[in-house]
Amino acid sequence: MTSQKRIFSLNFLFLLTAFLLSIFCIKDPAEAESRTDCLFNIETPILFAHRGGAGEVPESTKEAFRHAAITVGVDVLEIDIQVSKDGEIVVWHGPELENVFDNEKNVFFGKRDIRETNYAKDLKENARVIFPREKRTIDAHDRVPERKMMTLQEFINLVIQMEKQLKEEGKPRTLHLNIELKGGKKFLWLFGNPAAPWEGKDKNGKAVWDKLFGIIDPEAGNRTIIIASNTYKVIKAFRDENGKNTHPIKYKTNLSTEEQISYRTYMRDNMIVKLAKALGPIAGFFKITPRQKDSLKDYAFQTSHAFASKELSQAVRDKGGHLYTFLTTLGVPGFGAIDDIEDEKRLKELIEEQIEYGVDGLMTDYPEKVAKILEKLKKPEDASKTNHECLKQ
Repeated sequence: MTSQKRIFSLNFLFLLTAFLLSIFCIKDPAEAESRTDCLFNIETPILFAHRGGAGEVPESTKEAFRHAAITVGVDVLEIDIQVSKDGEIVVWHGPELENVFDNEKNVFFGKRDIRETNYAKDLKENARVIFPREKRTIDAHDRVPERKMMTLQEFINLVIQMEKQLKEEGKPRTLHLNIELKGGKKFLWLFGNPAAPWEGKDKNGKAVWDKLFGIIDPEAGNRTIIIASNTYKVIKAFRDENGKNTHPIKYKTNLSTEEQISYRTYMRDNMIVKLAKALGPIAGFFKITPRQKDSLKDYAFQTSHAFASKELSQAVRDKGGHLYTFLTTLGVPGFGAIDDIEDEKRLKELIEEQIEYGVDGLMTDYPEKVAKILEKLKKPEDASKTNHECLKQ
């Protein structure tokens, strides 16, 4: 073969390779395609502020939610709600009040359980949330009203006020909500009724379910509201109540931990997944865990970063669903948070990994830190990208 023919052959192979690469869209993991999230109708990856950003500000307070919504500009505010002893719906993860102090008595509530505490009498006026949560000294800034505990109604009022402020500042934006219902006490996994607090009444005799729907229903048309619970009995009780004629507005819900077990074969292998794979068939036989949903278009698959995988993302997507991962701790040894890593380069790599898996959203205690990394990973065309996946569902 002459040198001229060899050059022609090499050029042809080069062009053919480039052509094939362009067809199959081989990309760097950090340049994973965004898509429209059909639950929130915004581009992925979606940023959730977990408890308003508990790693950067005092959790579940006005200060936290303003930090997340106004300063950072997150897409979704994630909150937890508990039912106090007197039937008030309080924005709190808890159930203990270890990082809450009495502003009048200058004492911490410690191991006290919010479900056994009278909100109106003991928390409404004087409860303040400390930051960082391990801190046990009180200074003047800890006493400011912006660090008071909040009821769900006060939180909703704040969200409306923040949207009004954003509009006045020429930055109109919808603040979406992810509300997790915390349950009552239960013995181990199977016994007790964790939905009991929600099935009770407040101090005025009003059903707590009616109180909850009375607060969120007026906002259902203004923003996406996902109702969540890690506990199957709690989220099932909500779905059952939501299906009644007295509560006609239908809400999207998450999949509880028990429901997620049926997707264990798609999850990234680790100690918990291996255990679930071993015990899953037994649990299924005794109907301890629910079976897979035929469709996920009305559900948010919210799970730990430790379980994310391309296979899980695809399985959820094939059923019309969306996958959101917590970058926070799972609360189990060996399954800690990744968003608290101080090494920005390493955190960026871990976030890139989640995006490469195809997750649609990230829940974090450090929204400001994660938002900066996502901005660096964002491609110029992402801002104008549109698709019509949601219209097909």
